[in-house]
Amino acid sequence: KLNTATGYRPCTEGGYSLEGVFNRKLNLERVQNILNIIGPVEYLKEENIAKAGGVIIFGEGAVSIKEKDDRTIRELSDRVEQLVIRAMFCVGCGVCVGRCRNGALTVEDRILIDTDKCTHCGDCLGPCPVLRFGNEIE
Repeated sequence: KLNTATGYRPCTEGGYSLEGVFNRKLNLERVQNILNIIGPVEYLKEENIAKAGGVIIFGEGAVSIKEKDDRTIRELSDRVEQLVIRAMFCVGCGVCVGRCRNGALTVEDRILIDTDKCTHCGDCLGPCPVLRFGNEIE
């Protein structure tokens, strides 16, 4: 689970920022690949950081999100939480593969995104066994 605090921050050019933390270290190799669902990812392996749009995820479990308004930041926070849970606990069932109209998803023990084919549309999101039956990062 992502524990968060949010609020207006003048330093974010009049927008909002959200700071949060998962209660465990994250496997950023997995997370950075799945994070492509929300946009192109910059993965700084040496620093153990993954960035996509206004989202920064640290391998230690911390998350920082900057957005224009409170509603958008909450929606993005929920999506990031779901993506991290999918990345960490994917069982390779392939349910999301059928949702991708670009053929960007494959299963090799876990779901993998071909970043050259992914258009960041989010169609692959939806019901997922990991979110339904085991949605707590412990």
